[in-house]
Amino acid sequence: MQDYLQGNIDDTNDSLGRFEEMNFVNKEFYFDVHQIENMFDHYLDKNQIAMADQILSVGIKQHPDALSLQIKQAIILTEQGEYDKALTILHKGIRFETNSIEIYMTLAWLYLKKGDIKSALSAFNFVLNNAVEDREQCLFDMAYNLNGDGFYIQTIEILEKNIHSYINNKNLLFELAFAYDKEEIIEKGIEAYIKLLDLDPFYENSWYNLGILYSKTEEFEDAIKAYDYALAIDPYHPESVFNKGNALAHLDQFDKALDLYLDYCSLTGINVLSLQYIGECWEQINNPIMAIRFYELALTQSVIHPDVWYGLGTSNMNLLKFDIATDAFLKAIALFPENPDYWLALAKCYFETKNYPNSLDSIKKSIDLEPDNTLAWIELFQLKSLISDRFNAIRFIEKALINFPSVGAVAYIAAHIYLTIGKDADLAFAYFKIGFKNQPEDYDLILAEFPDLLKVAAIKKFTSKKR
Repeated sequence: MQDYLQGNIDDTNDSLGRFEEMNFVNKEFYFDVHQIENMFDHYLDKNQIAMADQILSVGIKQHPDALSLQIKQAIILTEQGEYDKALTILHKGIRFETNSIEIYMTLAWLYLKKGDIKSALSAFNFVLNNAVEDREQCLFDMAYNLNGDGFYIQTIEILEKNIHSYINNKNLLFELAFAYDKEEIIEKGIEAYIKLLDLDPFYENSWYNLGILYSKTEEFEDAIKAYDYALAIDPYHPESVFNKGNALAHLDQFDKALDLYLDYCSLTGINVLSLQYIGECWEQINNPIMAIRFYELALTQSVIHPDVWYGLGTSNMNLLKFDIATDAFLKAIALFPENPDYWLALAKCYFETKNYPNSLDSIKKSIDLEPDNTLAWIELFQLKSLISDRFNAIRFIEKALINFPSVGAVAYIAAHIYLTIGKDADLAFAYFKIGFKNQPEDYDLILAEFPDLLKVAAIKKFTSKKR
């Protein structure tokens, strides 16, 4: 087999040399059909469409009845967007060879390029029903092309029906796992990658993709193990380095994540996202000066990344540089005005500089964008209480309950107000339960901010059962 393959390669290289000589001396040399096919495939694989088209023109001129060359002509026309001409050639070919698997596979691929998935699937089904010796390879070609054009559901449907016959085919398992990943069918994707890795534990891209899926399910420790296996196979796999850093950051291991982001930069060069993440790590380990240095370095690469401006703002706010922070938050908002976190951070800056009207407007904007942000509601209530002696808390919460009846944060604030101002412990408990029903993840935040709620026996008993 090895001798045959080497001979085939040598023959193709010899043909390519003769073809280039033909162009140089401006004479036409003869090539048999097999040589034309090999040269065409060589140029097409290298995406040298013009050269592939040229050698095919020579081949069709010398072998006008060669169906294999006509099929390749249809491929070239499809690559050039000449779908109708390509279809004409393929349908003509079908009249001569009604059961040609190659024609129907090319036809299916052409329909995919047109976006005609119904016709493509019809051609694929013909192949599956008629292919015998090459059925496994045809199945892979189908999955590969369907995935390549974004038809992931169709890949899943075809492979789930057929993969049981080729359960040890690594390529088919990879395409199936990839389609599951794209369709967010995470658990099945994980299962498929594990099966694939049982067959080939040295497939680093499968370990990497498995890590991505574990990250999506927030199983970050398993994700890190998967990235470690990928890096054991290929220590210079930059995506594994970067995403392992992300997983560590999600586990609050920011010092380790920082080292990995720096390693990633050494492998790929600096870019805005990696510099931003490095800045965030420095910020999380309480070094705002270093954070600012990397945020500013990121901005030398691009000024249109709002999260970088936001990080620059929060770091300067930590250094009590509120004017610089305000300017950074305003730049972030100019780029992404629909982000509630930017508005809330801006509100805090305005508050610290005693610009209460702008602080109030910014908090309201944040709440409009994210009504269930409990922290924003707490700050809105406290700010209104601070800036106006005539603030009527009961009227405020009644209006909020009307406008945001299903927001747990509002119910929590109502519990505090009805207890401390309304002096109604039963009503406070009733609203606390409503808040817990709608936003159970925030009750600890409310109790930390308003510990008087725990003086209500019913609330204390209720929360003790939830811990």
